[in-house]
Amino acid sequence: ESPEEKQLFETAARRRELRLTRPQEVEPDFSAHDPVSAAHLSFESTTEVCFPSVTNDLGVAKAGWLLSVGDVMAGLSASRHAGTATVTAAVDAVAFPEPVHVGDIVELRTYLTRAFRTSMEVRAEVWKRRTPAALPERVTTIYYTYVAVDRDGRPTPVPSLTPKTPLDERLYESAGQRRQVRLASLQTFS
Repeated sequence: ESPEEKQLFETAARRRELRLTRPQEVEPDFSAHDPVSAAHLSFESTTEVCFPSVTNDLGVAKAGWLLSVGDVMAGLSASRHAGTATVTAAVDAVAFPEPVHVGDIVELRTYLTRAFRTSMEVRAEVWKRRTPAALPERVTTIYYTYVAVDRDGRPTPVPSLTPKTPLDERLYESAGQRRQVRLASLQTFS
């Protein structure tokens, strides 16, 4: 085993350990949620139809399409909160346990979970329906990190995000845990 192979193995083991230490997922239920909660103040959504142009040969949506639409919507949520331009700084690891097929109606819902000094975490939920009357099914949840920037492209402070409901509190706390994992991951690979 060469030194390069040993380093690759150690790096892979550290990445696996970081993935396994991710905080437990918070499942929001907005049905009884306060409409003026912290999350709702940055809420954005869009509905798209999965056309053949965004699918692979099997008629399944390409992950890049979902990530791209999510990035646009999550960026709007971040900019709304920051009151200025934002740039994508990170996207957490994403899994797609549910495929999106040609003809599916896809809804993306984004909202802030926490604001730090210059960065913000935005949660993007991806849902699908086979028909307009069908109940939505969760496809995946994606966490984006954005940094607010001024006109010169330098990071600029963002307003704080104060949790107002028990759900806001859970989202806020889990965002802090995910941030610690992200920062540890950055240190692992620097």
